[in-house]
Amino acid sequence: MGKKVLVTGACGFLGKFAVNELHGAGYEIEEFDLEGGNDILDYAQVENACRGKDIVVHLAAALDEALPYERLHAINVKGTENVLEACAKCNVKRLVFASSVGVMGNIAGEADESFPYAPETNYEKTKAEAERLVLKYQELLPVTILRFALLYGANSYWKQIIKLIKKGFPITGSGKNKFQLLYVKDAAGAIRFVAGDENSENEIYIAAEECANTLEGVYTEIANLLNVEIPKKHLPVWQAKLLAHVLLAKAKMQGKKTVIMPAHIDRLVRERAYNTGKISKLGWHAKYSLHEGMKETVEELKSKGEI
Repeated sequence: MGKKVLVTGACGFLGKFAVNELHGAGYEIEEFDLEGGNDILDYAQVENACRGKDIVVHLAAALDEALPYERLHAINVKGTENVLEACAKCNVKRLVFASSVGVMGNIAGEADESFPYAPETNYEKTKAEAERLVLKYQELLPVTILRFALLYGANSYWKQIIKLIKKGFPITGSGKNKFQLLYVKDAAGAIRFVAGDENSENEIYIAAEECANTLEGVYTEIANLLNVEIPKKHLPVWQAKLLAHVLLAKAKMQGKKTVIMPAHIDRLVRERAYNTGKISKLGWHAKYSLHEGMKETVEELKSKGEI
């Protein structure tokens, strides 16, 4: 019988792939997700789910920058604290925590795990606080933190971006900023990999694709897969932010969501270059190139009639 693993956020974008990866590796999985009536803020539920588990993979998080800070903090920080307390009480042997390169903020050059915390958005601030909590529990519970680069795949966020590119929406800024991503299937593979390697205990790893492309390169890759022309005109950052504020105000009046928010513009024009040497030395490498991952993403969205 394989080790028993609890996956929080099991029905989320990453969670579904992580569950499949772990199943495939022979683990016995229990899913914990709001869709199934499980609340990360209900400590009793969390403790009950952690009983008898060898490993807990904590993916449950709120990413929506439109949410009030208090809500983001409750889910990302208090929820993580509940998981840590339950793991320690139930003698769980290992916690794998999904974090974000965003905890390092707007980096200069190529970032590695030694870069200081410098979160800027509310989401990033709550993930940085959650990371600090996780690290405080190392003496009670072996932990592994995976700082994922911006994930992509056939979710609603990337569907909207791809639809905008299909319509000829211009590149924001110069497009020359480094833009290193990670395909969601590779992220799930990284979770499986560190869960099975005791050498990763009490360590932080950046997980990203092998090579950093540029924002313009990512845009071009998607445009080529869609067989659409790449606009020669770029949108200045100030204009993009103004447009984002207008769209956000309009969406609020209509009770809808917008994929283009002011915080997203800042994240688009950031430098995103990451040194993956530490996790590479452990033996993990991303399997998908940007072309392969985006091709699968576009094909899946097309097959569903969503783009």
